[in-house]
Amino acid sequence: MTWLSSCVTAFAAKPYRARTTNNTKNVLGCFVGILAFFALPSDAKELPDAHDLIVKSLASGEKNEQQLRTYLSRTRSDLKRFEQNGSLKTEEIKTFDDVFIDGFHVRALVAKNDKPLDGADRAKEDSRIAKLIASRKRETPAQRERRLAEAKEKQEKGRRFSHELLEAFDFRIVGEETLNGRKAWVLEAVPHPGYKPKELKAELFLHLSGRIWIDREDLLWVKADATATEAFALGFAALAKLDKGAHLFFEQMRLPDGTWVAVRTGLKANARVAMLTHVAIENLTTSENFRKVPPETRLQDAKDDF
Repeated sequence: MTWLSSCVTAFAAKPYRARTTNNTKNVLGCFVGILAFFALPSDAKELPDAHDLIVKSLASGEKNEQQLRTYLSRTRSDLKRFEQNGSLKTEEIKTFDDVFIDGFHVRALVAKNDKPLDGADRAKEDSRIAKLIASRKRETPAQRERRLAEAKEKQEKGRRFSHELLEAFDFRIVGEETLNGRKAWVLEAVPHPGYKPKELKAELFLHLSGRIWIDREDLLWVKADATATEAFALGFAALAKLDKGAHLFFEQMRLPDGTWVAVRTGLKANARVAMLTHVAIENLTTSENFRKVPPETRLQDAKDDF
């Protein structure tokens, strides 16, 4: 899922930059960790094929992504870095709001460390947004077409990335659980022997195992939880390496109209940056205050194009 791709890309980036995960694109996405006992349904004959269930869930996710474009939200990213002895070294909290300015969707920084932006930061953010809107208005038809084509290709790469799950893992249904009043299948995912990634980012699948909870009715991921089974490098340049035991997770919520939205994504890991500096981090991103785009609002561009 794209949320997983975004999570890994954000951590590997230098400096670290918070990313939101409204597409379930921007829908990974990360899986498995909390090992608990789940009872199988009394009639095992009712179990669907696990691989087929994943295929259907990916298709449902792609349809759901279109609905996400009609929603705005507030997103809070909390990044903590720790000393080797476990004491907190730094904490950086950023809060973003989805807003419309002159018909354009913009994700605006509204607070740092849970405090509204001060005068200097507010002016800097206002300037950034003004430049962004101005650049869109100055675009020629050819420039806009090229930009949207690049955005479409980015989305297609995200789709190819998520679909590599089908080859990267062996899935089996290990039980069912009720989450938020809805029944969900619980699937275990383990690396498939001999899997060779086609997408560069998909190489992380070689080093993960976990569980996925899939809503039985909507066939969408309710949550996913993953742990690193061994240390592995991130990215082509391998500037960062996650240690064994790194934990990633992802949770979604169903809105009244049936749209599913990512509400929590996280990463907890020990890593080495530039293969020298040891870093222990915890990053939790939460989203709330989901609201429909006003019917009278005319979107000039796709929501996640910014």
